[in-house]
Amino acid sequence: MRAVRASSPSRIAERIRVLQKEGGATLVETAIILPLVLILFMGIIDFGIAVADFNSLRQGDREAVRRVVVGDVSGASACPIAGTVPSADTGALVCLTKDKTRLDASLVQVSVVLDTSYTEGDALILCVQYPLSSTTGFFGLILDGRMVHAQVDMRIEKTTLDIQAFAEPGAGGWAWCV
Repeated sequence: MRAVRASSPSRIAERIRVLQKEGGATLVETAIILPLVLILFMGIIDFGIAVADFNSLRQGDREAVRRVVVGDVSGASACPIAGTVPSADTGALVCLTKDKTRLDASLVQVSVVLDTSYTEGDALILCVQYPLSSTTGFFGLILDGRMVHAQVDMRIEKTTLDIQAFAEPGAGGWAWCV
């Protein structure tokens, strides 16, 4: 067992002098590293939220398409829709999609594309887009104004609904939705 020896006052004073000399260097290192760590942290927050928004958009799009191809748009709550909806079932599909994304319904934009008409075996394509924004403000130049897109297409199984082609007018446009 080692004996614990008391430090002499001169050794303690020497350690304090060494720490005081390095105090300025530590402050400079902190001043260099801290902004980088903060930017990294804010980036993780902003881009993490952007990825979560994309996942919510894609999941909501998939759930809505799955329900409509089997002929069920029940449970769709009222929502804001830009443009004139061609049928009540199409409006219900748009609102169901906005509801399933769990994002701000006034910002979610929906487009319904049909191969020819709403008949069994044909494809129903549902495109959804949502504007990104920087939560922290650090990455506003990169994220603000950009749209995240999701597209799901499935074959129609039941034609009990009156679904017609429709696209909400939006800033992002629908050229990507094919």
